[in-house]
Amino acid sequence: MQKASVTLLGGFAAEADGAPVPDSVWRLRKAKELVKLLALADGHRLHREQAMDALWPDRDPAAAANNLNQAVHAARKALGAEAIELQDGLLRLEVDLDVDAFELAAAAARRERTGAACERALSLYGGDLLPENRYDDWAELERRRLAAIHEELERTLGELGVVPGRRRLPLETSTFVGREHELAELAALLGRTRLLTLAGTGGAGKTRLALELARGH
Repeated sequence: MQKASVTLLGGFAAEADGAPVPDSVWRLRKAKELVKLLALADGHRLHREQAMDALWPDRDPAAAANNLNQAVHAARKALGAEAIELQDGLLRLEVDLDVDAFELAAAAARRERTGAACERALSLYGGDLLPENRYDDWAELERRRLAAIHEELERTLGELGVVPGRRRLPLETSTFVGREHELAELAALLGRTRLLTLAGTGGAGKTRLALELARGH
């Protein structure tokens, strides 16, 4: 069985067996919140009492324990029976997380300090962590920390002379000579439109001209 995956950056989403988990499957809202809490916890695990205190702070222990059992059941039904383990009072989330992938890529970018490594890490940052939990304290610290890593990667790209989000162009294999008039005309047109199409017969050099134009911008 394929391991479930959970997305937190840019908003909560989940996949199980390679297919998106629709909202209708999440029978209990607290089941989602439990998954989020476990995803952000150290080692992706929490003691039962910690989860109960975070999700049902106003309920008596018996009611909170019953609610937790229902939330675990609903989360397992949505993500798969292996997604949440319970052993010796500890709940552990066993899914692939986009946050983990982003942090691993960011750590690699710090070590390698190359534009390619930074861009790969940045491509994994789908947006602010759990924007739907904007006012929940348990998410705010992680949201700020991950946003700071994102900003650090963009600064590193700038120090390396790479514009964040700009696609890398193929390496030149020969010297581009001439066609200054065409380049100047195209540059002027490009300043007035967001989309510019080059037309002409095959072999006329449209691709090479377009690449040279892109390198100049």
